[in-house]
Amino acid sequence: MPSINSKIDFFYRIINENLDAEFEQEMNKLKEEEKNVLLQKEKEFKREQLKEINRMKRKGEQERNALISKARIERKRDLFKLRERFIKDVTEEIKIHIEDFCKNEEYIDFLYGKIQKGFSLIENCSKFIVECSKRDKDIIEGFKEKLKKQGVEIEIRISKEEILGGCFIYSFDNLYMIDISIDDMVNDLKDEIGAYIMDTVLVGDLDE
Repeated sequence: MPSINSKIDFFYRIINENLDAEFEQEMNKLKEEEKNVLLQKEKEFKREQLKEINRMKRKGEQERNALISKARIERKRDLFKLRERFIKDVTEEIKIHIEDFCKNEEYIDFLYGKIQKGFSLIENCSKFIVECSKRDKDIIEGFKEKLKKQGVEIEIRISKEEILGGCFIYSFDNLYMIDISIDDMVNDLKDEIGAYIMDTVLVGDLDE
């Protein structure tokens, strides 16, 4: 028959074995929970890391686009400056040739033809005001007799504006005005040059 001590030892051994089993079970449970927490933290870290990478990418893209946009604006401004300078240089060159042209005999025939064309654009009118430069006044005075024979009467006035050549024609009642000044032709030419540059030279650069 087992002694009391043996029974006590047996009882404690059973209790300890049960406690060890429960302890091991709890430890395994804690380890599993810890593992799950670590996995969750790792996922959160990777998610936040990805967010930061995407944020940096967006920021980098925005900065890149801003730099490209700034560069394009500066390029357009430089190209427009180049266009204006080119037009100005060409116009100045044209003006020099015009001034030389206005000093020779061909200009007189040119001016007479322009004036007659101007008169024809104003219907039912035989009396006109011709406004010209001080230089051209004497030339147009020389047209008076020839025009009078055609039934046209003119009054000559000096223009308050400085004009390269040609003149302004007004009906005597001031209801109509025809601009046949060389300045008007030069302005039209400037527009044509500007349009040509935009269409054939700069358009590709501006689209980049």
